Amino acid sequence: AAMHLERLAAPPAPAAGAPLDAVEVLARFVAMRDVRGATTACGAVAKARFDDRVVESARAFEVALDALALATAREGGDALGARAARVIAACARGRRFREDAFGSRAATRCAAAFAERRRGEGAATASALALAAIGSEESFEALVVLVRSGIGAVAFETPSSALEYAYAYAYGVAAERASGTAAASALLEAWERVDVGDEYAVLRKCLFGGQSLRRVLESVVTGGAVPKANADVVVAACAKDGRCGAVYVLSAMYRSSVALNDEAMRASCGVALMRSVGVLERWIACTARDPSLEARAFASVSTISACLDMDGQNGPLQSVRAVVARATCKIFALMNVSLLQSLARGRDPREASRILEDLTTSPIYMNAHFIAEAVSRDDGLDPRQSLPMLMEFSRNVYDTAQELAASECAGWTDTLDNSVVRAARANIYDFALITLKNALRGRLEAHVGDAMFVLSHLEFARSTSLEYAQVLGALATLLNSLPSSSDAPAAMAFLASLPELAGDAWRGDKILGARMHLILRLLPFALSKFTTPRIIVDVCPYVRRCCDHEAKHVVKAAHVAYVGIFHARPELNGQLFPDYLRMSLERYPASTPLEPLVAAVGLVTKFGEAGSELALFVARELSEKVKNMDAAPPTMSSEDPPVEPLRRLLFQLVTLVDFPLIPVIQDILEDAVLDSSDPFTRARRHETLAYTVMRCPDYARKPMIVDWVMQMNSKL
Repeated sequence: AAMHLERLAAPPAPAAGAPLDAVEVLARFVAMRDVRGATTACGAVAKARFDDRVVESARAFEVALDALALATAREGGDALGARAARVIAACARGRRFREDAFGSRAATRCAAAFAERRRGEGAATASALALAAIGSEESFEALVVLVRSGIGAVAFETPSSALEYAYAYAYGVAAERASGTAAASALLEAWERVDVGDEYAVLRKCLFGGQSLRRVLESVVTGGAVPKANADVVVAACAKDGRCGAVYVLSAMYRSSVALNDEAMRASCGVALMRSVGVLERWIACTARDPSLEARAFASVSTISACLDMDGQNGPLQSVRAVVARATCKIFALMNVSLLQSLARGRDPREASRILEDLTTSPIYMNAHFIAEAVSRDDGLDPRQSLPMLMEFSRNVYDTAQELAASECAGWTDTLDNSVVRAARANIYDFALITLKNALRGRLEAHVGDAMFVLSHLEFARSTSLEYAQVLGALATLLNSLPSSSDAPAAMAFLASLPELAGDAWRGDKILGARMHLILRLLPFALSKFTTPRIIVDVCPYVRRCCDHEAKHVVKAAHVAYVGIFHARPELNGQLFPDYLRMSLERYPASTPLEPLVAAVGLVTKFGEAGSELALFVARELSEKVKNMDAAPPTMSSEDPPVEPLRRLLFQLVTLVDFPLIPVIQDILEDAVLDSSDPFTRARRHETLAYTVMRCPDYARKPMIVDWVMQMNSKL
């Protein structure tokens, strides 16, 4: 018996119930010329079409032919005809059908007549599948006619259509006659359709159709359904064929040859695929859009990356990894290019989002992680090539994203479909991150600057992932392991990654803000590695400017960096902390985050140098700020107004300062409690102070300050 190729890829589940009963139901609806009822009934038969009771049933075959004839004659018969054609395709592979020459001719005529008149709802591809499954000279000739009539325009409208088209090709390749191979070659014409203008819809469908073809053909060849002689003929023909479809076939054959350990076929396919390098090089160098060349480049990236996944370290395709990586970078850079073109042409944001979605939901974007691993793992890319490539790519994506975020474009950009933009950016970042991670393996210290350049320029696009945590963790560990106070080369390379903050526009720049945020988060790990002049001259002024950014998360990261400075260099606290505290209190609560401020005050107060009176300065500044906030009219209703955390921080000082300073601090705090003329307010502040003192863990000072609090009670 002939083989059902569909069963090789996914063995069908046993049919439920009695499928021949469904055939009789279909027969009744066909006899009544009821297209709607026949469509439903034929769906039930189609689901059971691989059941041997249907495959070997003359009745099922005849009723399916009648249903196909009804669909051809009546309007609205596309869905009915598509389902009937699928049943005919299944029956055509049965033992009984092989001996039925009359049935073969009848099925060919019916399928060809239906395809001539119907193209919607999978009708054309189901007809193509039926003609290919019949497998006669006449059916293959009819299939070629069908292809020439323009079936390619609807070949990939749905995933099921693409699969049917792929199986039609596979039946042609597996056929025992030359007409099958010729029909299969004709089917490759479907991938020669290209987009017009700035669209990417056709390209997207063709890429998904190519994936279906590669997977189907790979399963058919490895399953033993294609004779070796046929496979060799197909490889030789596709090696000379410049069409996109041929690249998908070669990819399937290459992967199959690896699975089957067929070195001769692998070598032939490898040589043919290597010719795609020229296509990629031409497309990379191309400055204007060439849809035909672009389609071949996309197909080459999709197929060669799939082959590299199975190639091994010494495979014949290793030398093309760098070119595939460069082409992939250009494909991902098209995201912002597409948006800028839509903006320049005055398109509505909704239309621009649709075009972008067609581009960025194609297989290359959706398989970004897979492609990155395929081209870069196992030292597949030379860091001397890959790192400059990634730096150029990240700079391009960053610059074009800033163009889109510029004030004159912001209104248009903000109304784009954010889910589409965010998902596309995440895929772009995923590719760059995986490629960077593999390029840096074992080489991070020598390339800290390069790594920070790529990561910081793409931080605005990043998504949370395990690899992201691993790369940042490796950077933090490396920075932390450098020699202290040495200005080591790796530390200086990290410092050089700080972006320039010129003018005033940077304060509201969200793209630049993301870049600053990443560097500020890693800065605490490097602070102890710089010399004192470097901290004073380069680091502190920069962190201070970052506190002026409009984004709260950037400001908070800058304050955390300040805490890191005070922790790493306590000898500089007397010089650096007063300016920090004045700036922080001046901007509290508008922009200064409370948690880092509390941490900074705690550090310099508790761990200050012996004899330092910095704690007194802190107490006086805090007391003054609290008094000013108490005197100001309330700006918001809250159970815990912003002044209260600051008051608690002020009261906390008495539990932290050196013993010689306690009496002076007590005087400042007592004044802070009693300066109100309202007895209720004084009592509430005293209660807060008492609560703070009672929580003091230092039992050497606790009795003294508790007595002081109790004595103050008489002054309320």
